[in-house]
Amino acid sequence: TLPPNTLTFEAPNLIRGTWSEPGPLQLQLQADDLFFSSARNFTLVFGNTRPVCNTTAALSSVASVVALQEFTRTVDLTALCADPEEDAVEFTVAAVTLPSWVRAEVVPGGGATTAPQKLKLTGKPDRDTSGKTFDIVVVVREFFAGSSLLETVRLTLPLRVVENTAPLLTTPLPNMTVTAGESERRTVLIAEHFTDPQGDVLTPTVSVQSSSTVAFVSLLVVTTPPSQSFTVVASPGDDTAEQVVPIEV
Repeated sequence: TLPPNTLTFEAPNLIRGTWSEPGPLQLQLQADDLFFSSARNFTLVFGNTRPVCNTTAALSSVASVVALQEFTRTVDLTALCADPEEDAVEFTVAAVTLPSWVRAEVVPGGGATTAPQKLKLTGKPDRDTSGKTFDIVVVVREFFAGSSLLETVRLTLPLRVVENTAPLLTTPLPNMTVTAGESERRTVLIAEHFTDPQGDVLTPTVSVQSSSTVAFVSLLVVTTPPSQSFTVVASPGDDTAEQVVPIEV
């Protein structure tokens, strides 16, 4: 039993047509032969649901940025929002929510599509932004069967700005003892003794902090990641007296 001029049944198992009223539609399918008849009732539900976004994952989707440092962050928007009916969606950024130092771009291209889309954020936070959180609002628009806009949801992505702090000494540097008349070489890996709270690349600067007239310590600094290190080569003379030569890193 089908409403007239709306839906048609095409054997063996296809219902075709257009139905404009949202909600459930009760139908009855009946099969007859020469002797018996059998019928079954079932329900078709017409309607559309909004895209669903994972707001919990969105809270940590953008890694924090450091004040006064250039940054680039990329967020997979299609991993955060999906349409239950797999309709095409369009992601745009609400420009009024963007700080002046943030540039936002949806790649690739934007527009209504079912293809993966990502949000690319670039910029350089101002000095007075340290310790603050800025909400980046993404508007998610759904299009049904290529037609006009049906549903819109908003996804908030917090962008946290942290202060740039100095590297930390995690393990004290070992002392180096050299016997007079001999030579010794020791290489110290920076990553084994220092760490940076913001994960920045560290570059060592090494100097001899002594007024000693003994000029037997030569230094070589290697800064190419990932083997950032410095090497101390010591070759004291036979008559060198015992003394301490501090090296500052």
